[in-house]
Amino acid sequence: MVGRASNITRNPPCLLVFYPPLRVVHFELDSTKWIYPVDSKMLEQLDIMGKVRRAIKGYPSSPPTLNSFRLNTDPFFFKFCERTRPDARDESLVRGITMSGLHLDEFLALPEAKGRNAGRLVGYDNCPRYFNNTEFISLAQGGWIGCQLPGSELIRNVLEAREQGKAHMLAVIEAPPLSALHRGRRY
Repeated sequence: MVGRASNITRNPPCLLVFYPPLRVVHFELDSTKWIYPVDSKMLEQLDIMGKVRRAIKGYPSSPPTLNSFRLNTDPFFFKFCERTRPDARDESLVRGITMSGLHLDEFLALPEAKGRNAGRLVGYDNCPRYFNNTEFISLAQGGWIGCQLPGSELIRNVLEAREQGKAHMLAVIEAPPLSALHRGRRY
């Protein structure tokens, strides 16, 4: 295990972001809402993510470092994106609801997630707590969210397995090495 720990230390931690699309639903003449109806595939993915989290807990922990603390150690995040046609001249990110897999699990168990016909929905109207683009990118780049070092190797193995199987749209955000200089502080 010593070789594994040293390998992890050289590689910065990473996280996986899944991009399920929000869709526009017209409830009434003047009421349009962006929602994601949770389906059996999403629930299956959440179940698999729970298994990966349990596997990560089985990895040996590494000693704390300056950069090892996380506000949230969940390696999985969802960005429920609005389906829009981006302007080629516009460099802004697509709006959406970004939340960790653990937050999504907890939210889906709440009565606020229940939609019509006993289904569950994620949308701006029923899910007020989520990261916007700026918050999420800042936390990810600063290394404040995502798995701790022991889980990074497992996440990399998951990525390699995905390359051999079905293609899923995901992004990997790796935290750069942190220093006071990177934070804009001058001493």
